[in-house]
Amino acid sequence: MKPSKTIRFMKVSSLGIWSPIYSETYIIDRTAPKLVSTSPKPKLLKSQEHLLL
Repeated sequence: MKPSKTIRFMKVSSLGIWSPIYSETYIIDRTAPKLVSTSPKPKLLKSQEHLLL
């Protein structure tokens, strides 16, 4: 597959009137995003605090 693709299309109104030909080019990115996982830092509870799970 090529790295980009151009699509041409027309629209039609509810009255049957056709639009001019439109053209859009899409870039195909094959590079997967990098995922980063972080864990929250532990928190010490004060004597009057409660943790609800």
